[in-house]
Amino acid sequence: MAYIDGFIVPVPKANLTRYREWALLAEKIWKEYGALDYKEWVGDDVKPGKVTSFPQSVNLKDDEVVVFAWAVYESRQQRDEIIEKIIRIRACRRTRKTGRSMASAWSSVVLRRW
Repeated sequence: MAYIDGFIVPVPKANLTRYREWALLAEKIWKEYGALDYKEWVGDDVKPGKVTSFPQSVNLKDDEVVVFAWAVYESRQQRDEIIEKIIRIRACRRTRKTGRSMASAWSSVVLRRW
């Protein structure tokens, strides 16, 4: 059965064009490492909820948009193997600890990689 990983990332509106370039490169890396699919979507009408929502989950600021990304794998085991390969990239280890700066840290990894 397929396994899906989802990511919610706050991206500064001013950096959205650069982030889109990064997303295309990220798709290539995830697929190169074996993911079946990788997509990223920018929210253009995502309102904060009363209890929870994508914007609330990342403490979205006024100058940011929320991006929802996901990767599809053959199985949880394959996902774990692929993520382990990606985590080995030095900057990715820092990313897991930084939260809000995830988008910029991952983009640094991808831009250096390609």
